[in-house]
Amino acid sequence: MNDNLHFEITLPTSCSRSEARSLGAAAATCLRDAIGGRTEILWPGHILLGEEELASVTCRVGEGSVLLTFDVSPAHASETLAMDVEKAVAGLAADFPANNAEIIQNYCNRCRTLMKFVDVVYRGMPVYGFAFAVDKHGGLMVMTQVSRTVITVYSGEAVLAKDEPQQPDMPLMPRV
Repeated sequence: MNDNLHFEITLPTSCSRSEARSLGAAAATCLRDAIGGRTEILWPGHILLGEEELASVTCRVGEGSVLLTFDVSPAHASETLAMDVEKAVAGLAADFPANNAEIIQNYCNRCRTLMKFVDVVYRGMPVYGFAFAVDKHGGLMVMTQVSRTVITVYSGEAVLAKDEPQQPDMPLMPRV
């Protein structure tokens, strides 16, 4: 996919590095909305239509800034997509971090990883558990299958293991 649309947005921020991580969730939501259709987000920033990955966004937090890097497949790139995403992200960033709870809730509403069993890498170890929420910093909260403890994954990839029903003793609402 050498013809992908690549673009970057750098946002200045005066909030803490941990708070700034949730701007990745904001960017993923904006990218998903700009592409439209029945797309969903696979944590942390992959935009999917069914099983096909259409786009992705990565978030790198530095001292005083956040770098968002976007990659969009040629079939879903348009002349205005980058401008639409940049405008939407800038709008959310203008009210950040006051609107962080809204950003996380919007992300959770579009994230297909939630309420599913997932395989994750946590502190270098593979873990199988139930993804039930995204915390206020954009971390995926997973209740482990074996020990029933909650871990929060901030980087790495959550891989959908299988589409099993929600467990009745699992929390329902995202924690923000």
